[in-house]
Amino acid sequence: MAFATEKIDTVVVKESLERLRDDVAIGLEDLTRELGEKTRVLAREPSLRDDKDLDNMMKRKLHLESEIEATMETDLAFLPDDKKMLIRLAREEAESTALNNKRALNFYQQKKKELQEEKKTYEEMVNKAVKVNEKLDELLKDRSESALIDILKKRYEETGILFRELRTVLHLILTEFYPEEEEGLSMENLLEVLVTKMIEDGNDPYVNIHEGMKDYHIAFLLRANLIMRHKNDVTRIRFVDPN
Repeated sequence: MAFATEKIDTVVVKESLERLRDDVAIGLEDLTRELGEKTRVLAREPSLRDDKDLDNMMKRKLHLESEIEATMETDLAFLPDDKKMLIRLAREEAESTALNNKRALNFYQQKKKELQEEKKTYEEMVNKAVKVNEKLDELLKDRSESALIDILKKRYEETGILFRELRTVLHLILTEFYPEEEEGLSMENLLEVLVTKMIEDGNDPYVNIHEGMKDYHIAFLLRANLIMRHKNDVTRIRFVDPN
């Protein structure tokens, strides 16, 4: 007995199961008659072993009857005995399975194609984003360098203006109070050397003190906080940046 794609009439199944139940009942009655007197004796004088065998037979009978009743209530179908029909059913089942497999394969192939296209789209977006990011980095770098140049240029111009104003005022003061001397640097020349060093070499604006510089000029500028000594070398001085 097996399931098939085509179900037979339930009336036929019911009649077949009823005949099967009748055959089982008749077989049990025949078996009881064959046992004859022995069965009746066992019934009057039961032994432990014979009672057990009889009990097992009764349980088997009830089990078969319950299976028959359950089968009659179940909508089952039997495979026909016709081999050609079996082959046709098998072929139809195989064709149906093949068609379902083909549909599933087409679905997954289409899904794979869509995912590949989606992947390609995201890869293009990522590549564009990377290029834009690189371009922005270049622009920011150029802008930062340009901004730094502008800041330095502005600072240089402001320093130059301040230096020129300071030099003009100092020239008037120094020519009156510190006139040029025959030997060594004058106060004005000393300040010019210090300021020029500060502007041209911001990383190392210090100048070494030499014999041409007057001690009293240096002392005056230190008291006026216009210059300062190097913290590790007192023989070097620099002009104090007004910024």
